[in-house]
Amino acid sequence: MCGIVAIRSEQPSHPRALVKALDAIEHRGPDGRGEWTSRDSTVHLGHNRLFVRGGANDRQPIISPDKKVAATVNGEFYGTSIGSGPDSEAVLKLYEKHGLDFVTKLRGEFAVVLYDEGNRRLVAVRDRFGIKPLVFSREGGNWIFASEAKAIFAAGWLRAEWDRDAVFHSLAHQYLPPEKTLFRGVESLPPAHLLILEADGRSNLRRYWQPEFAEERPDYEEIRETLRECVSERLDSRLPPAISLSGGLDSAAVAALSERQARGFSISFSDCPEFDEGNSAIETATALGIESTIVPVTASTILEDIEKAVYFSEGLSINGQLAAKYRLAKTMRETGYNVVLSGEGADEAFLGYAHLQCDAGQTPAHSTKRQAGVMLPDGDSLFPLPPTPKSWPDKWPTFLAAKLPFAARFKPLMSTEAQAEFLAEDRVETWFRDLDSTGAILRDIHPVKRNAWWWTRSALSSYILRTLGDGTESAHSVEGRLPFLDHRLFEIAIRIEVGANLVNTESKVALRQALQDILPDSLRHRPKHPLLAPPLLSELTSEASFDFMKERIGLDSFFDRDRCLAWLESRPQHADPILHTLLSLSALQRAFSL
Repeated sequence: MCGIVAIRSEQPSHPRALVKALDAIEHRGPDGRGEWTSRDSTVHLGHNRLFVRGGANDRQPIISPDKKVAATVNGEFYGTSIGSGPDSEAVLKLYEKHGLDFVTKLRGEFAVVLYDEGNRRLVAVRDRFGIKPLVFSREGGNWIFASEAKAIFAAGWLRAEWDRDAVFHSLAHQYLPPEKTLFRGVESLPPAHLLILEADGRSNLRRYWQPEFAEERPDYEEIRETLRECVSERLDSRLPPAISLSGGLDSAAVAALSERQARGFSISFSDCPEFDEGNSAIETATALGIESTIVPVTASTILEDIEKAVYFSEGLSINGQLAAKYRLAKTMRETGYNVVLSGEGADEAFLGYAHLQCDAGQTPAHSTKRQAGVMLPDGDSLFPLPPTPKSWPDKWPTFLAAKLPFAARFKPLMSTEAQAEFLAEDRVETWFRDLDSTGAILRDIHPVKRNAWWWTRSALSSYILRTLGDGTESAHSVEGRLPFLDHRLFEIAIRIEVGANLVNTESKVALRQALQDILPDSLRHRPKHPLLAPPLLSELTSEASFDFMKERIGLDSFFDRDRCLAWLESRPQHADPILHTLLSLSALQRAFSL
């Protein structure tokens, strides 16, 4: 996990803007800095380095032996084809051999900007799932790329302003479209895409990967051994990693396959047993024979950390999980760890979410009222859905049905002008039409897999990976590695027939079967419990804390402050998603002077 910046201008320029941009994201790589400028001074590449492994010669930007190609890289690559030397050198070697197809040969978590000086071609690439962020801004023939939007603002490229359309998207269904950020003029490179800027000023955005959605019987040995390899490649005997240990199946599998090199770190909401997984995490660590650290999180610490978490993640959160993840990464770093492995991606690959079970017509086991409010629609929370577009083959996904109440509860708090702009249902339909841009490829697959893929391209990339993952980890110079999102494993998992993963009331059945010799039955059959923090309003009893929240809500550009304060004074039930969103938006407004 490092910080990268790249600037391409039509006329020769001074690297002053590059330095300012790198200063703004030094937290991503506090252990070293490198800069490179093309011979004609129209391209500048920069890199803030997090020292994870490698030696003194492992510096960036990296330059080819003939000095014709340079690249700045954030992330890690895996695979035997890379050869000796720092793994980032794979970019140059593969580009020299395969040209623009080099990205199809890369495995791992990465964002890359490469400049081919001989052809005056700049190439920006993001990994297949969006594990590592890459945003950019353009004005005519001038472009700037960076790991975070704050670097673009620091460079003086443009003034931070809300992208109103993006904000309304978030308010309508929580998740940003893959190509958007919350800031006007700042775009996100979508996962599994490369952006090519040619010498004549032409630009071309190209998708380089899409999994095949077959319906095949599972090969449990193939699943087990591929997962074992994916975990092993992300380990380093010189630098034992942390494991984000939730107490559930996915992180337990990663911990078990880490050959006990890792230390578990787990969030505990011990003040609210209904939400607490601390004891489950301790039981998992004990069963696997690894050390563990419990990180206590309370409503007060959530309130204490939320503004910092929002600033670094540059995103919104509907739950205290964002601040909790920020505290978790902080503890990892303070304990001496700067690499963390997690189980993210298993639910997307092996159909582990309760909303996918509902899509399949099943009733998830252990469905609670707490889960229903966030993961599942129940009779009390469903609002009327718009008609399914006639061009669609099936009904709206269950996860969307659970999100539209989110939009309906926001609208009464908005300013009159914002209410007229909101048009939540139209935005939802447009969003899904864009996600369905692959057309017939998705129309011919099982509806549950299609909904899982839509979730992967929206909720996973823009929220789970960027906001909750990279956003909180990079704040403390911690690098996240995700074995389940190695695309080789994902391609195996997504081909498994739906009926082999969703059986009766149990999900991820193929994965559970594959782990039969890896995990004890008590861990293999644990149901999924998402990381959800207790609701602030019901947990905070201090009037001082309540007053603090009221002072932090100020969003005249979208919400009517008097309406929001009256709503907050009423202490409504099911208020937490709205409250956290208001606090997140307010924190961003202050941090970036929006």
